[in-house]
Amino acid sequence: MSRRKTPLFGEDKATGMLAKALAQHAFRDPLEDLHAGDFPRSRSGDYTDVKVVTPYEEIPWNDLMRISDEEMKSLMIEVVDKLYSLLVGLDDVYQQAAICALSDAIRKWDEPKIDESFREAFANPYAQKGFIERILSTIVECEAARRAKVKAN
Repeated sequence: MSRRKTPLFGEDKATGMLAKALAQHAFRDPLEDLHAGDFPRSRSGDYTDVKVVTPYEEIPWNDLMRISDEEMKSLMIEVVDKLYSLLVGLDDVYQQAAICALSDAIRKWDEPKIDESFREAFANPYAQKGFIERILSTIVECEAARRAKVKAN
């Protein structure tokens, strides 16, 4: 199993733009309905003075679950489906440009930075060798199937 000689992405401006566009389309947009509405104000600043009153109880704001299990499940399904839709064909630079072009809001966002602690979690893929090997096998099989499909057409 060989690795790509030319990386599809790098630590550069184009990859940063694409990361922000993917985040907007696949994560921020699906959150929009949850983000809508009023947000409570706090005199204390730490929200210990804010509570939610229901017919059954009063819940301190800091103990409140902000997203229900059903909302989280629905959100994650939507995020995965949107990411999958964006990733299919992402090696096409024109598709990358189109994804970024439809993301006006990202121009105001900070430039992305490498999250070293997140990256470290993937630094030693041999920690879960059997699992990683199954994933790599699936990736290689899918790439071979895609190549065969292109040759057939």
